[in-house]
Amino acid sequence: MVRVDVPSVIVSLLQEFEYMFLKDIPSGLPLLRRIELDIDLVPRVVIPNQLVYKSNLEEKELQRKVDELMNKGYIHKNMSLCAMPILLVLKKDGTWRMYVNF
Repeated sequence: MVRVDVPSVIVSLLQEFEYMFLKDIPSGLPLLRRIELDIDLVPRVVIPNQLVYKSNLEEKELQRKVDELMNKGYIHKNMSLCAMPILLVLKKDGTWRMYVNF
């Protein structure tokens, strides 16, 4: 474990506002509401729903990451007509990090 010296001002601020931080990381996403997002679109304009970036990474690795996040409850199936580009970025340790471009 790496030890970091934190200035006393920051420590006192963190202690003062400790009630604002979660004790545990919640599992899953909040419950779905009737309207998640409401965007006024221009009539008769076609929404682009295609790949934005070329993907030269293995489909299996991307699917594994998506399945892992869905099983943990961090993401759920997208019901939108629009697609968000997902990239896998190679980390220094040789593993992959998922990057979603919103």
